[in-house]
Amino acid sequence: MAQSCVGPRDLLTLVVLLCPLLWAQQPTTEIRVEVKDTSGAATPAASGLLENLSLGTKQNFQTDDQGRYTLTRLPFGRYRLQISREGFATQSSVFELDSATPVTRAISLEVGVTSYAVDVISATPLAGVDRSLEEIPAPVQAGTERDIQASGALDLADFLNRRMKGVYLNEVQNNPMQPDLNYRGYTASPL
Repeated sequence: MAQSCVGPRDLLTLVVLLCPLLWAQQPTTEIRVEVKDTSGAATPAASGLLENLSLGTKQNFQTDDQGRYTLTRLPFGRYRLQISREGFATQSSVFELDSATPVTRAISLEVGVTSYAVDVISATPLAGVDRSLEEIPAPVQAGTERDIQASGALDLADFLNRRMKGVYLNEVQNNPMQPDLNYRGYTASPL
């Protein structure tokens, strides 16, 4: 008695041969997209997204110089078409494709609202050891020991006067040995 057995290789060959036949039987259609602005002029280089809501597939495209693009071989189903372009408000529409007749979708883009982003950072308390440089609401200046030695300053107050912006010395008593150190409205005086 002879047994006939279908192996995995035979099954794979059968699937490969039947897939094109199944695909060829699925009805398809096309969408012709025309994008214009509110004055009726063609809007070139608009970006588009076609989403098949039934299958969950997405297709990106970009219109030509006349604002046109044709999407072909689309299976029947429910779709969302979204068109956007810089300077214009994004337009979106949902529709059903259930006929082999090509569909034309005319999209009119309206001028978008210009938006700006402003980061407002309020003043923080005076700097302390627990503050990072980004949290201090003032320019931060630093000097190393090497900077002090290279400056040729007589003392620390002289170094600050020479190298740091916003710092100056004032000899109120006409005594160069007892200057006032001023920094942004604050005064450090030996008196």
